[in-house]
Amino acid sequence: MTGEMHFPLEEFLEAITSQLDKTQDALRLKAVNRPLTFALKDFDLDLKVFVDMDAQGQIRFRPSGPNETGASTVTIGFTTITRPMIEENTVSMEMTASPTLDEIGLEPAEQKRLERLGVRNAAQLRQLEAHAGDNNLSRLSGVNVDKLRQALQMGRPQLDGLRAVPERPARRPHQDPAPAPEQNQPRPALDPTRISARAIAPEPAAPARHPAPEKLRITPDVRRVQLRGRNLVDRGEAPRVELDGRRLKLLRAREHEIDVELPPNLRGGLLSVTLPDASVQSFELDVGLDVDADGDSNGTLSASDPWLPEGGARQ
Repeated sequence: MTGEMHFPLEEFLEAITSQLDKTQDALRLKAVNRPLTFALKDFDLDLKVFVDMDAQGQIRFRPSGPNETGASTVTIGFTTITRPMIEENTVSMEMTASPTLDEIGLEPAEQKRLERLGVRNAAQLRQLEAHAGDNNLSRLSGVNVDKLRQALQMGRPQLDGLRAVPERPARRPHQDPAPAPEQNQPRPALDPTRISARAIAPEPAAPARHPAPEKLRITPDVRRVQLRGRNLVDRGEAPRVELDGRRLKLLRAREHEIDVELPPNLRGGLLSVTLPDASVQSFELDVGLDVDADGDSNGTLSASDPWLPEGGARQ
């Protein structure tokens, strides 16, 4: 309860159920030595409270004081619920992981209007829009249709780019590091056999009437590609990644980052990413290592010693 003795209903119920959960956990330990014991069969509670609603539309209770009249009687009954009942009657974990209405740009007043329709995140908004349409949803909720469309667009899966991740070679036994070259000395020639290949950033596509797939240049040791974006996992569904029509294995799938395993002896090909909303983005994989005189690949990739610590760089 707050200093003014007002408390929201959900906080009151959560506090009681939390203590009941602790009682149940204690019974599990007690059953080790006592096969038969006692537990609560039913739990009912009558509250003498004054019911108010704050400026945010949240219902709050205030307990009645001594000899204070006019309080309402609120009867709360508790019952048990098992895991199958929870899974059948509550929102899935995948649905709750979706971005909130605040994260997709809706104002607090607009969020309240949508919450009255059972919408609390982007996934639920898309699900309702698929059944009712954006115009009907706008009329039912009172939220401007253009604002709804903008929020729906922000809540959709979006792929921002790909990053190739090379395999790091095994470390050598510890040895003293080589002294750094003195300044004003010519840069030593780069030994191609000691290059730790890394991904080259995607090359910007030249303007064209029909845009070609974005090119991603990788080196032969790359075995993993990382997709980066937002809402990549939607209601438990991850993107489908294919290389020349062959589906690739997902190593890890998160909302903002997905790791994909590449096949061995890769020589390039068309990498297609089908997002959960059925939109497709394609990338052309180009395998090769083109090192210029300065030790850079196409002027964008700085080679490094494979035996340097993580994050180290050649002087």
